[in-house]
Amino acid sequence: MVGKGGPAEQKLESLIKDDFTGAQLAVDAEEKALDSIINRIKSLPVTGVKEGEQLKTAAINFYTAVKAMEIYARKEIEQQALSLDKDEKLSHAAQDSLLQLAIAKKEVTAAVRQKDEEFQKALQAFETANGI
Repeated sequence: MVGKGGPAEQKLESLIKDDFTGAQLAVDAEEKALDSIINRIKSLPVTGVKEGEQLKTAAINFYTAVKAMEIYARKEIEQQALSLDKDEKLSHAAQDSLLQLAIAKKEVTAAVRQKDEEFQKALQAFETANGI
């Protein structure tokens, strides 16, 4: 997802070029990658593994929260496209919407940070319990 040529870079490059369709396609790719990660984690067997279930749950919760951020990326891209519209009313409304999205995204970002902290604690407990 992150890295040279990955969806995050493709999204950024598309946005720089005002290629909003390309940016949306990159968001689609990010969502698919996150779905794949979540599904792989869900399929991991943890029976008999100390702290395994807690780590699995924390990891799923973290990646699910990260995926929720993609909803905001998609909405932001839509509004960025509209903000360039020649219709001044539409353009201003889109800019106002971008501000509202930024405010709402702040809460989602805080939730991602919280899930990351929980994930890191679960990982530490897992490593300690299993002598890693």
